Amino acid sequence: MIGLLDSGMGGENTLAELRKIAPLADVILLKDGKNAPYGTKGRDELVRIVAENIRTLTERGADSVLIACCTASCICDMLPARERNASYPIIEDTAEAAMRVTENGRIAVIATEGTVNRRAFSSRLGGACGAEIQAGELVELI
Repeated sequence: MIGLLDSGMGGENTLAELRKIAPLADVILLKDGKNAPYGTKGRDELVRIVAENIRTLTERGADSVLIACCTASCICDMLPARERNASYPIIEDTAEAAMRVTENGRIAVIATEGTVNRRAFSSRLGGACGAEIQAGELVELI
């Protein structure tokens, strides 16, 4: 079973895409509205919340957990080993996909302040292209 973790609505979009490529996959979605938005949380609090949610999903039968939240993906390397090994953050693959499709070598990222402050995309995009990072009250706009 695949666990899918998000703090808001992004998990719904990820689930829809997952259903397109693996329509028969057994998936459990955890939308953590109780702790949303993740972008306003400090590092230690976010690590605790994400680790707890990964444990919840694995206890419910998930073999692996796709982290569909960029802010949560930023701290995956700080998770306890058990939760880190069970999780798959989306930032690396998202950054690589963006680099493959950009025509002018520039990528605009609109993210929560927490994601931007943790330099998640800019550190992955590095010198490969000029990443234009914009932060704002994204959660409130959505």
